[in-house]
Amino acid sequence: MKHEPSLYLFEDVAEELSGPLRRYLERLAGNRATADDLLQETLLKIARGLPEVYRTALVLHDLEGQTAAQVAEIAGCSIATAKIRIHRARRRLKQALDEECRFYRDGENVFRCDRKQDS
Repeated sequence: MKHEPSLYLFEDVAEELSGPLRRYLERLAGNRATADDLLQETLLKIARGLPEVYRTALVLHDLEGQTAAQVAEIAGCSIATAKIRIHRARRRLKQALDEECRFYRDGENVFRCDRKQDS
């Protein structure tokens, strides 16, 4: 099934992202309550500032498992542009998470996050 980037409404993206992103954040945070808070913040930040082309590239590549070449074909861009969009989308997501989390490795060397306290 071929996806058209313009057909990705935020509600659809949020619905698609919620499950996998919650599981990812729960592994990072170590508990569901913190993961739920981080999920809400992350989705808000995506809605406000991940440009559509980045959001689409990230969803297609990281969540749907498409290759960069497939992302390029779907998005109507070159493979190099698709790779740049994926990289920039990941960087923006990392920046959004860094604003909310203090990342560390626990005693079992598992990557974790503690939610930062509001100033």
